[in-house]
Amino acid sequence: MSKKLLALFFALASTYSISSEISIVSKSTIGSDAVFIDTRDISKCELKTIENSKCLPISGLINEQQKISFRDFYWLLSVNNLNHTDKVILFGNKLDGMKLLAGMLYLSGHEKIYLLDLNISEIYKTFPIGKSDKRGIFRTKLYEGTFRSDLIQPVESITTHSQKNNIVRFVDSIINKHHETEVRL
Repeated sequence: MSKKLLALFFALASTYSISSEISIVSKSTIGSDAVFIDTRDISKCELKTIENSKCLPISGLINEQQKISFRDFYWLLSVNNLNHTDKVILFGNKLDGMKLLAGMLYLSGHEKIYLLDLNISEIYKTFPIGKSDKRGIFRTKLYEGTFRSDLIQPVESITTHSQKNNIVRFVDSIINKHHETEVRL
């Protein structure tokens, strides 16, 4: 994986056959085998979240050089014991942040990604609230998703802000294709 800045290659996105999903779900469609991921700041997630959720704050997706690094992202997924075949349900207080994480998961080969269509106060009323599942310091397993390099191209001059916006727009294009159908998990 390149350490250079990456941008989505939108010409390919419209013709790409999507075998995995990024969809919006509500409480009525959520199964018990899903992994919940809280995208809020780590301090909020660790204080109060859906019981046993994983904390993957959006602020942690940008490395010290202010770049989105998929090498670092794979490590983050590994220390959180995520598998590319897990059904993940993302929730948080910023929809664009959830979409950014969904896009990064998708590009990292994740197969089933869902965005929870509830705000935080509704989540607190709907789901059992408790402690998050603590992330490890070391990898206990290797995240094995296949990087979808055919959807990106290296760009030297793109800013991190533009990079994030490109990923969010890409996720919007996938969600719009699936928006009419309700997904059962």
